[in-house]
Amino acid sequence: MSKLPTLPTQPALAVPAFAAAELDLIFAAVERHKVAFRLSQVKCRIRSETVDAEWAEEYDPVECKAVEEADRAANVAAADAANALTTIRPTTMAGLLALVRHIEAFNAGAFFLEPTPPETSVYDWRSRPADWPADRDDDKMVDMFGYSVLANVRRALESLAVQS
Repeated sequence: MSKLPTLPTQPALAVPAFAAAELDLIFAAVERHKVAFRLSQVKCRIRSETVDAEWAEEYDPVECKAVEEADRAANVAAADAANALTTIRPTTMAGLLALVRHIEAFNAGAFFLEPTPPETSVYDWRSRPADWPADRDDDKMVDMFGYSVLANVRRALESLAVQS
């Protein structure tokens, strides 16, 4: 009988650390949320600048309806992208840190639209904790988005602990 060649000790599906980060879907989810939130900001600004008073000379009901629908669709997309951050589990420490950093930056107002005259501040057009989906538990006591993100982080940490 011939002796079989020695097999490598690493699993066949092992990937280098730099490639593993590329496979972590949370990076794409964070980027999707950034884009969706920015679009919701832009559509909200357009809606706020659209004349919606029926008595005003500039009022255009067709334009108003189109602007409202675009704003609503952008808000739904931003909420969907935010909710994905609660279900897409980071699979790497880099991904887990990216998720936490994104949420911290978002809550600190890092995502904003530049002011347009006569505005002088980004205050009204910056990200803040109130911009996350407003999901509450049945008793309206618990912020489900915050809880769900925390649960996702816990699950990721548990998975990473098993891997190490």
